[in-house]
Amino acid sequence: MKRTMAVLAVCLSAAHVDAQTIIEMKPRVVQSDSPTRRTDLNFQMAATSGLSVAQVSGNYYLFGAYLAASGAWNHLGTDMLNLVFPENTNPDWCYRGQPAPCDPSTPPLQRDARCGDNAGVVWKSTGSSVPSWLYQNFTTGVSTRVATNPSVGEWPRQWPNDCNLTGAAGWKPVISAAAINAAIPNPVKAASPGGCGRDLTDALSFATGAADPKVVNVNGKWYMAFSETINNPQNNGWTPGDLFLAAWAVSDDGKSWTIRRHLFRTTHEKDDCSGGLLVTQLIVDNNYFYLLLSELWHAGQIMLRAPINQANADGFGQWQIAAHGPDPNHYLWVNTPANGFLDTAALNAYSLFPVPSVVQQGAMARVHSSPVSGSPSRIVAVSNRYVAPNTPDLLQLWSAPDLDTPFAFQSTIDMTFLKPQGGNGWEPAFTVSANGGTSTPTNTGKEFDFWLIGNFWQTGQNLDGHTRHVTAYRMTTTLSGDIYSPRAALRTAGGYYVGVTAGTVSATQTSIVSNARFVFPKSGNTLASNEAVTLVARNGNYLSAINGGGAGATATPNAAGANETFTIVRVNGAGTIVNGDAVALRSANGRYLTAQNGGGGTVDFTATAINANSTFIYTIAS
Repeated sequence: MKRTMAVLAVCLSAAHVDAQTIIEMKPRVVQSDSPTRRTDLNFQMAATSGLSVAQVSGNYYLFGAYLAASGAWNHLGTDMLNLVFPENTNPDWCYRGQPAPCDPSTPPLQRDARCGDNAGVVWKSTGSSVPSWLYQNFTTGVSTRVATNPSVGEWPRQWPNDCNLTGAAGWKPVISAAAINAAIPNPVKAASPGGCGRDLTDALSFATGAADPKVVNVNGKWYMAFSETINNPQNNGWTPGDLFLAAWAVSDDGKSWTIRRHLFRTTHEKDDCSGGLLVTQLIVDNNYFYLLLSELWHAGQIMLRAPINQANADGFGQWQIAAHGPDPNHYLWVNTPANGFLDTAALNAYSLFPVPSVVQQGAMARVHSSPVSGSPSRIVAVSNRYVAPNTPDLLQLWSAPDLDTPFAFQSTIDMTFLKPQGGNGWEPAFTVSANGGTSTPTNTGKEFDFWLIGNFWQTGQNLDGHTRHVTAYRMTTTLSGDIYSPRAALRTAGGYYVGVTAGTVSATQTSIVSNARFVFPKSGNTLASNEAVTLVARNGNYLSAINGGGAGATATPNAAGANETFTIVRVNGAGTIVNGDAVALRSANGRYLTAQNGGGGTVDFTATAINANSTFIYTIAS
């Protein structure tokens, strides 16, 4: 979905603050297979935006707003153009001066089915060893592989003589403007704010696009919340008159969908140009649907919930909105109006992540400390924060003990080693599973899925906003702090800290800066003497003893093997390791991590016994 908008700083309510240890999130791309996880490089998908990922029956189902139907290679096969707003004077435009199939002056009900945003689905096994995804070919009736990243001239297909055949062969969107208008033939008429002229005809309020498909599976039934777009058709493009609202669809197989209804609109649609409600998250937790919506220009991220009721064709009962109540540490859940129009000010709706961002993305998940049923868990959320024009947004991590308690800000995610954000900013997602809850852990803090939309353009390619550059990719993610993995620095005898720069390990830092902080990925938040541990550096790679010890130290491996697994020893004897304890790290062949001369330079694995140079002070990095 195109979201090029001016940014308005808005004053939002203060965040709830608790006294828990700060939680940090370390996303990293794993480039080699492990016994329990296939490389993240096998789970990328180009031409994707507004994604969600559901894990069902051993498969990932990745939903996104693809332009595969409206994009195609020019006849030279050198670049990809778009049927939505082609310039009729372009020599590569095969209509040669005739109206484009997505001419914005054409009333919505008469436009080509490929126009606007389109939501599609691809899938593959969670243990897949191939880099391509499957999609449903509705022409042949069978699933077909589509390239993860299209090569020039291959996918989307190259234009023939008349431009009619584009996209992957037999591909159809699961949600489209045409499908919405067929399912909801008499939509509520949208107000037309002064100054932006949302529509010029009686076609006002018909859908012109569909995006942001957020999908869950409950007991074999699929449910989707998505953003419907209503745009103002003028001479040559979408305008600031855009309006966004939330809608609902159901499916038996995740491939063919039935649009059920509009869910929610904002009462501000009569006041705002380019306003409305964007769908950013749908999850299932403890027999409730939880829905995140971003109200543009006003409340930002708001949260709604409804009990799961599969006796109802929609699958849910009464929706409620999280509002401010007499207890500042808990939401007051208030029933939403029957007509779906949300007056967030009158409802005293809670702004979940109170930061000044107009288009505020958000994703949340319940993450457990271990895979054991009933293990401690927290709700973690990621949102974007606008900084300044031409400056990447920040990705911020929030947490709450449950979905009745307001989120508390935890930390800003280190984005140094991530792909640049896509054209719509950071678009995060967690993998969602059916019937999540404390009795059925599906995400654990040691290792779980995190997805982003990144810009994968290569040197020499034309970076022109085409969605072939915009790719969803999975990262292996670890949480540290609070109930999750320990996070600490190692101080040498000389007062230096072990650090990693571009994979090189040394002890030259005099304070606990970002590259001197290590995460010890494990279930739970404590370490004990003689426990086997691994250490993840800031770059997402593992501390490693070259040849298993007896030589240098490095931090270049992206997966943990024997050379990256150590025994942590509490120097003063057995027991739990706490802040300030003296510790040593013993490699696979019995050598110890050593800061030569007590620090200030080289670090290796040469010591054959615990001595001053191989003793470090374990210092909690908060």
